[in-house]
Amino acid sequence: MRTYVGRLTTSVTIKDETCSFSINGGLRTGATAVVVSSWTNDMHGKPNKGPFFLSGTITKLEDGKIDIFGDKSNYYWWQGTVSENGNTLTLEMWATKTGRYSGPIEYRLEFDDDSV
Repeated sequence: MRTYVGRLTTSVTIKDETCSFSINGGLRTGATAVVVSSWTNDMHGKPNKGPFFLSGTITKLEDGKIDIFGDKSNYYWWQGTVSENGNTLTLEMWATKTGRYSGPIEYRLEFDDDSV
């Protein structure tokens, strides 16, 4: 399992919030991916009730480019790049209705037990 953590800013009300990706089974196409985030306020500035999470897979990993939930079965998906050593993901967040939602966001590897 690998866990990457970054800071999400999408609007005036969603600023510098923690967002993480956990990837099970190595950094590869088809691996299970779970994103967990929580923002303090919703897009209208009202307090948010709890964490946001999605699960799916890495739909593409090729030549340093990555798509997470790229089959668009979820409302949100991420596209970007993986550093050569796999320690950093640089991703843009996309939404089905509006297109590009935020980014690029840098996610740094915080936990890795793949090599254990």
